[in-house]
Amino acid sequence: MTWYLKVSRAFFRLFKRFWLSSNRRRFKRVRVPFLLRYTVLGSRETGITNLHDLSAGGVLFTASEAIPKDSHVTLEIAIPAQEAPIVAPAKVIRVTKVLRRDLYRIATEFEKLKTSDRKEIRRLVERLARRKPVSNLKIKRGTETGILYV
Repeated sequence: MTWYLKVSRAFFRLFKRFWLSSNRRRFKRVRVPFLLRYTVLGSRETGITNLHDLSAGGVLFTASEAIPKDSHVTLEIAIPAQEAPIVAPAKVIRVTKVLRRDLYRIATEFEKLKTSDRKEIRRLVERLARRKPVSNLKIKRGTETGILYV
């Protein structure tokens, strides 16, 4: 084996390890159990579904029908402890079919989101990212209160 093949293999191993595997997201993303209402602009398609991921840059949700890539949608995100939902225009950037189900994962990117709404979403994501996952909860047995301990 010649020296340049050894060097190129080492380079590609490092490239894959540090560049391709790194998280290149601009915004922090968290899983959330919020409701979402979406409306596809230019058609009458609308739906209510669960939101999977939320960030200050966009959302990921599941729909029963595929929404074409590059479509424009209006999202209404119902955030607990807020009276009115956040209304955000967005563009569909990725559509993938969920295996063994008639569902589609729709990735969107916010367009023309108000600065105040983006700040509110960013604060919410930061607050939720600091919480411990529910799977870490332990129940203390033998108490009459039934309090959950973390």
